[in-house]
Amino acid sequence: MHLALATATRIPATVFGVDESLGTLHVGKLADFAAVAGNPFEDFNGLIKITTVAVGGEVFEVPKLIDAYGS
Repeated sequence: MHLALATATRIPATVFGVDESLGTLHVGKLADFAAVAGNPFEDFNGLIKITTVAVGGEVFEVPKLIDAYGS
């Protein structure tokens, strides 16, 4: 399962020569991502339980977004 994640993130960044700034989560790299409840490698349904979203360097907690903008 970890290969599936690498195939969608790290490997393309390396192929396109942008792995210095994209492809993995490290301090100083660019990343938009969603954090989920649980481990999707153990329970695939966890992918629909998004708890936090990070976009453009800003972190948003999903419950606060729902309160502010509705479901």
